[in-house]
Amino acid sequence: MDPGADPRFTLEGGGFARLSDDDNYSDIVLYQGLTLAASAVSLSFDYVWSLTAGDPANPDFVQATLWLADFSDLIDLFPAALDTSAATSAGTASTDISAFAGTDVLLEFFLQDGDGTRADWLQVGNISVAEAPLPSPAALVLLGLVPLIGRSLRGGSMPGSPGIGWRFSSILGQRRFRRI
Repeated sequence: MDPGADPRFTLEGGGFARLSDDDNYSDIVLYQGLTLAASAVSLSFDYVWSLTAGDPANPDFVQATLWLADFSDLIDLFPAALDTSAATSAGTASTDISAFAGTDVLLEFFLQDGDGTRADWLQVGNISVAEAPLPSPAALVLLGLVPLIGRSLRGGSMPGSPGIGWRFSSILGQRRFRRI
């Protein structure tokens, strides 16, 4: 759809996009392809919807999905406990997406009008992907030094490592400590 010309898609205040059904279309999809950073850990967004409840056999519902680009796998972005066919709902969804980190994905929001009553809408906004913090260069240096510090504290207990330490030996049942 052309967001500028199609009345089923509007930009609302506060950075929200709104999907609405009409007499011609009962399935409305908003999607965007993107490449997740290798450090991506979660995706969050705000949502608000209003659905009609005319036909329980064919309910209206909304869906938020993160697909792998080849559609071989997906992550449902709404919490499992959320009733996505409820008449109204609003909140923030946040989902672990680390399984897809570093891959090409398709972010999809879907509005289904199952009952034919054309007054349904879904708004989404404030979409963000959180990344795992990278350790500072100083932390990386310390991480590299930890094994060296451990060796020097153990002294001569590591083969070939110089230093002062204590070694326990048992000769014919007699226990002796000697400084090395």
